[in-house]
Amino acid sequence: MNAERLQAVLDALRADFARSNLASLVDAVATAYTQSLSSPSPSTIQSLDTQMIALSEATQDSAAASLSPSAERLLNAIGGAGLVGQGLSDHVSRLIAGTESPAAAVVSLQQLVEKLTTFHDSVTKAYTSLKALGVTPSILPDDSCEVGVTVPEELVGASLGGFQRKLGDFDRTVRTFAEVTGEEVVSPPLRDLARSSYQFFIAVAPLTAAAIATAIERSVALYKQILEIRKLRGELEQRSVPAGALDAIKAHEGAMIDAAVSRVKDEILLAYAGDLARKNELSTALETAIKFLAGQIDKGVDVEVTCNDPSHEPVSALDDDRDPKSLFQAYERVRSAGSAIRTLPADRAPVLFLPPAPTEPPAPTDPGVQML
Repeated sequence: MNAERLQAVLDALRADFARSNLASLVDAVATAYTQSLSSPSPSTIQSLDTQMIALSEATQDSAAASLSPSAERLLNAIGGAGLVGQGLSDHVSRLIAGTESPAAAVVSLQQLVEKLTTFHDSVTKAYTSLKALGVTPSILPDDSCEVGVTVPEELVGASLGGFQRKLGDFDRTVRTFAEVTGEEVVSPPLRDLARSSYQFFIAVAPLTAAAIATAIERSVALYKQILEIRKLRGELEQRSVPAGALDAIKAHEGAMIDAAVSRVKDEILLAYAGDLARKNELSTALETAIKFLAGQIDKGVDVEVTCNDPSHEPVSALDDDRDPKSLFQAYERVRSAGSAIRTLPADRAPVLFLPPAPTEPPAPTDPGVQML
């Protein structure tokens, strides 16, 4: 577990606690719910609705609601699932509308209040202790982005060589996206490295981040489409549908995958404004990069893209010739697509079965992955 990234999650939780006393809000819901049971009337029911709305608004406006998938993983690891953000509001709603008896729901709400109070105290103590040890929250610098990758251990083989090859694959992929978007084509700096599965974070420029986020979003959508078709094909097979018809459906799946990769490649390639003689070669490299990302996601690798939330004109727009509007559009693209991986289950089974990309050795002049 990365201490600096954990401290950033704790800092976000402290901000939520400072903004709203979540334990008091849940306690108010529990009180209103008890009153609506003991003295049912329009006023007690309205009071319960009011308290539920207050809790919902507080959790929707929480810093926890905007955590990246990797930060959510840290939150879950420290026992915060269902205790902050939308998860808390949903938890309370399920208790009230669930299958438990009303009396059991009241007890569960009271236990939740106690758990929230304990969690609040634990977060505060952990943050204070880490701060005393000199651990500062990991925060993206102004106007910068990163790609976060979490690789299941079985895909690396618990060896340095396996992990090095994985880093090299992502290094080549990110450089391809950087060239397409007109960013500097260098080996991306490695911001963080953690051993929770195998996790690393790569610094990337905003336009590159937006292109990678688009590829991730499309890969996630493709995975869901093919998964649904596979389920239907399995049902048809159980109903003894002729093999020829099933083979036709399987061939259609392959055509869908190829078409989806081609579409996202063409979309991203629109950003390329470099040498036309290089475009065909780069188109092939980009298709390989997109298939690599989709294949990794299919195998259970989580890939996310995050940027800081610029509240001012990006510094980079003042320092070079890039269009400020394009940069802000890139940030918006990352915000809408960069966390698409959270919509897939962590224990997903492969359905795309894309062939592995050819592994190439680094060019002799390649400086390799650099640490920030």
